[in-house]
Amino acid sequence: MAFRGFYRNLLPVSARRFLASLPYFGLRHRCNCCGLLFRQFLPFGHIPRVNARCPYCDSLERHRLLWFYLTRENLLSRGEIILHVSPERCLSSNIRKLRNIAYVDADINPLKARHVLDITSMPFRNDCFDLAICCHVLGHVSDDRRAIQEFARVLRPSGIAIFMTVLSPQNPTTIEHPAVTTPDGRLRYYGEPDLYRLYGLDFPLRLRQAGFDVETIDYRNVLGPRLSQRYRLGQGHDRELIFRCRKTQSRTLSGSVALPSEVSGPSPA
Repeated sequence: MAFRGFYRNLLPVSARRFLASLPYFGLRHRCNCCGLLFRQFLPFGHIPRVNARCPYCDSLERHRLLWFYLTRENLLSRGEIILHVSPERCLSSNIRKLRNIAYVDADINPLKARHVLDITSMPFRNDCFDLAICCHVLGHVSDDRRAIQEFARVLRPSGIAIFMTVLSPQNPTTIEHPAVTTPDGRLRYYGEPDLYRLYGLDFPLRLRQAGFDVETIDYRNVLGPRLSQRYRLGQGHDRELIFRCRKTQSRTLSGSVALPSEVSGPSPA
């Protein structure tokens, strides 16, 4: 125990992660979030998916695919204000390095982000973000419709919201039972113990009802099978679909609560 405490105090987290990932180094797979090469990734999930989690940065299939999409489609442009909800470290660490980006990382848990945020009641004025990223969050929110409306409210008319979520491509409609309130029940009905619902093919409809135009994207088809296999980008149908949204119409500013002072706007070049 004493050695373990000494080890933790002596080495920074990044160094400890690097040492722990050394046994998995190789040339077969690559993580585009951290840039390292591995002979294999780690399993992950309640029903373990093989070659899913990066041994160093913990990125999953959806994170690697989303990072390809954000960078290759130039969504992290110079001078934008970005809202990232429940920020994954593998993505957040890269976005923070970008210059001339005002970045708001937020979570309801103060230990997971710099800003504490309930996405069903965001403390931001209307029309203030250029890009919003919400990856596998909505299924864990009791009132997801209100949360989606809040994203539409705080997004600028020219802005883009990116949603990803667990869904069942076999179900035309979302499975949602208000009476199911226990982890065991949620695991039985939705496949994960902390989900409030399992979205079906009607998920884009929920986004449209909040005032979004929605484009459903399987970006693996753009990258091709070789990159999808090398970077382990998942199956695409139940976890990795990207829903790119734009507001259908402008909304009037309410001027209620401004952005945090440190992200009131991007710094001039």
